[in-house]
Amino acid sequence: MEEAETRGFHLRLLDIGGGFPVRYDPHVRLFHELTGILSKELNRLFPKSLEILSEPGRFMIGSAATLVAEVIEKSERDGKRCYFINDGIYSTYSGI
Repeated sequence: MEEAETRGFHLRLLDIGGGFPVRYDPHVRLFHELTGILSKELNRLFPKSLEILSEPGRFMIGSAATLVAEVIEKSERDGKRCYFINDGIYSTYSGI
């Protein structure tokens, strides 16, 4: 933002994007813990006049559905069991 100011740009909006995790298991930190950290850092780094925009789409709807898929193959790779399902990045997981 400082560099933008030196080049004559006066930014009024900061889009911090998404990436907010969905709590699928207890190892994922709670949303309010993450937002507390994020808020503290945004307050520290940016002026109060700056409008902050976030995109918490996945966090909001990540647990709204359950995928049912069939295991179509399994194998052993580097000592780990791998399962292959009849769904993937070109179907339900597109964009993830």
